[in-house]
Amino acid sequence: MTTGDKLRDFGLWCLREMWIDGGGDIDGGAAQDQAQELGLLVEVTVNQPCNSNCYCADMNDGEFPCQCLRYSNDVHDAMLNKKV
Repeated sequence: MTTGDKLRDFGLWCLREMWIDGGGDIDGGAAQDQAQELGLLVEVTVNQPCNSNCYCADMNDGEFPCQCLRYSNDVHDAMLNKKV
């Protein structure tokens, strides 16, 4: 499955999800799970905060190493190049 296929499938999932129960918001946790399932987000082990606003540090009470979610390399590249 190409990066474009994964992004398309995620977009379609979002459109379906927002119409559950008559329309509305997309649950962030569910979107994160779907992005992980499609390989758009990957877990990496980090040994220190990535910046001063590191969400992983907050979620893990400043304990390291910990798991952090990042864009997969192909998604990161697509975002930088603005094409898939």
